[in-house]
Amino acid sequence: MSLMQILRQAEGGAVGSILKNDPFDDVAKVLSLPTSSLCVGKFDIVASYLNSTKEPQATILKSEAIKDHDAPRVAWFSSLGLNFLVLEILKPDITAPGEEILAVYSPIVSPTSSSQDKRRVKYNILSRTSISCPHAAGVAAYVKTFHPDWSASAIKSAIMTTASPMNATKNLEAEFAYGSGLINPTKAVRPGPVYDASKEDNIKMRCF
Repeated sequence: MSLMQILRQAEGGAVGSILKNDPFDDVAKVLSLPTSSLCVGKFDIVASYLNSTKEPQATILKSEAIKDHDAPRVAWFSSLGLNFLVLEILKPDITAPGEEILAVYSPIVSPTSSSQDKRRVKYNILSRTSISCPHAAGVAAYVKTFHPDWSASAIKSAIMTTASPMNATKNLEAEFAYGSGLINPTKAVRPGPVYDASKEDNIKMRCF
């Protein structure tokens, strides 16, 4: 069932929905109806049961926290690969949290971004590449408080050289997906050697 179908069900008076989850879209969403999101296999089991009886019944159990042993891993929607303007520069530089983050949200639109949803909230669960940017910016500002004379390049160096390693077997694109690794704020303030770069260094590199 698609998100559009859920909206149509809500208009028709439905009180809940079961969503077949796209394997490439395994992130939490705020929807207009109470919704259970199931993988394809489990959804098919539920659908088979619904079709096998005239009075299907189910029990909603207490939520259970499950440790994700594959974490940290790069989300499918993350930007990957080289810098297309300067191929000698590898991107991304670093990986930061950007999936299912509790974030401040504009009250101008609904949490589902649907014009039919009249709810307004101050916070929402969001998953985007842009959600990881505040984390990285906050770490950079944190490092700056310890080293106020450092340049942006020096801070970037400190963040990259102290990143926590990530498992390439769980992220097939490896460094082209996660860069130097997972950002580590506490280590970044004491990085050891720092590799600085000036404006002139960047000009020379581009003219090489």
